[in-house]
Amino acid sequence: MKKILKNTARTGLTLVFGCALAGCATSVSGGAAKSHDHVNTILDIADSRDIRLNDYEGVALVSLAKVGVFGFAIFGESVSVYVKNPKTKSFGPPVFRDGGGLQPGLLYAGLNVADCLLLFKNAQTAIRFAEDPFLFNFSNEISFGAWGRKSMTRGPDYYSDGAGLSLGAIEIELGLTSARDGLHGNLYGGEKSVRRILLGDVKVPPELRSSIDKLNAGATRFTAAPALEKQTPPASSTAQKLAELKQMVKDGLITQEEYDVKAKKLIDQL
Repeated sequence: MKKILKNTARTGLTLVFGCALAGCATSVSGGAAKSHDHVNTILDIADSRDIRLNDYEGVALVSLAKVGVFGFAIFGESVSVYVKNPKTKSFGPPVFRDGGGLQPGLLYAGLNVADCLLLFKNAQTAIRFAEDPFLFNFSNEISFGAWGRKSMTRGPDYYSDGAGLSLGAIEIELGLTSARDGLHGNLYGGEKSVRRILLGDVKVPPELRSSIDKLNAGATRFTAAPALEKQTPPASSTAQKLAELKQMVKDGLITQEEYDVKAKKLIDQL
């Protein structure tokens, strides 16, 4: 129930399309809070799936809310996109988009919210996604209480979490999105293109720095640990283990054949 309330508070208002078109929350503090919230969700989804974000050049979070019945629904979404700077090889400042549209489908009924993490191997693909004003997605989804899943065709790799009470199949989501130019202007100073922001050619305000640093710190999770050098057990330890195994044979705990196999492994390590 706590997760439902949290997700609904974050994304439920995106159904009010006028809010998106009016460019609400255009202040620097509002943008920083939005980035912090989205980064936390990105890392939560990545951690739950053991995803190493550092293997990708771009990440996007689509926070979506939908309501409908008889296969027809309306939806709204809030999107943030982060791309690796080609020089520093770390994720840079975000671009924000809002949008919404209509969804006809074979089946949909319910009310649900979903957080969808999109992963891009190529930075240019992520930038094109962030620049695209048209919203098209083929989807299936299901949610029940604090659990939910949704499929996405808008990114090469995707993972999702959700909540609500809904069931949808063979859905086509059609709509429009627009960049939050007012918010970008306040965050980065003046008019800046989506491409310029994502390539890091802007001055990042201090309020945004903590969420970007948190994303980059989390991006290196699940890195394979360096292989440890094989250590040879001391001869005294091997002799002790062989004596213990011999006693286990006498006590009937293992067979002679099992002893021979284990003893050979110990001796081979010397």
